[in-house]
Amino acid sequence: MSEGRGAGEMGKPTVVSEERDREFAALARAQGHDPAGTFVGGYVDYEWRKGRHLFLEVPGGVEGKRVLEFGCHIGASAIVLDALGAKVTGIDVHAPTIELAKVNAARYGAEGRIDFRHVADTRALPFADASFDIVVCNSVLEYVRSRELPAVLAELDRVVAPSGIVMVLGTSNRLWPRDTHTKRWLLNYLPDPVRGELTRSVTPFRVKRGFPGYRDLCLADGSRMLLDAKEKAGLSPTKRTAAELVQRAIRPLGLSLGMLAQSFTLLLQKP
Repeated sequence: MSEGRGAGEMGKPTVVSEERDREFAALARAQGHDPAGTFVGGYVDYEWRKGRHLFLEVPGGVEGKRVLEFGCHIGASAIVLDALGAKVTGIDVHAPTIELAKVNAARYGAEGRIDFRHVADTRALPFADASFDIVVCNSVLEYVRSRELPAVLAELDRVVAPSGIVMVLGTSNRLWPRDTHTKRWLLNYLPDPVRGELTRSVTPFRVKRGFPGYRDLCLADGSRMLLDAKEKAGLSPTKRTAAELVQRAIRPLGLSLGMLAQSFTLLLQKP
């Protein structure tokens, strides 16, 4: 492997260490993952292609910002955020995953720059009030137990600084008739006591209730930021025009395009 540009240098993250790459592959296999999989060894590339555009669209961007990735998994989004110049802290409830995230960052040359931490109970985050300018929740809130979600959201609210932004991305939407993860129909509509752990989904309305007083940036700008990001990721002009028409129709109902997607997006700004 060539000594390409590593993360944190305002360019696409590139694997710079063959030794760390081998270590990552071995650890991934030991944890039951396929290191060649898109959402394992290829996850950083995927997030760079699909995810970075929205990070760049939020007010003020992410460069120089204190960013918490809640539920960082193996660190893909955290590594992308680092490459965009953010000061990143990544937390996860699963200790082995954090170890894999650290090695993942090291193979991209970001070792020591991203603060990865195992946090077993996210109802009590180990951070002072207003510690972060941006909180990113990427495909994770659906995994929080329903009864614990209000306390977890309250903690995220606590650690966001005034005028800070909460980005809820790729979250399985309980409004949809088919569960994103299990592919089963109608389970999302069962009451919690019956549904139990059969599905992993949450509604955007419930997440928004956890951040009272926050400004919904997608509603405020008619989903412009979201559509700009999607267009840069490959959305065609024709599909964008159709999406804009839908957004105009649903905006009076207090809905944004991101709220209705199978995996929903919210961009919320603290007062």
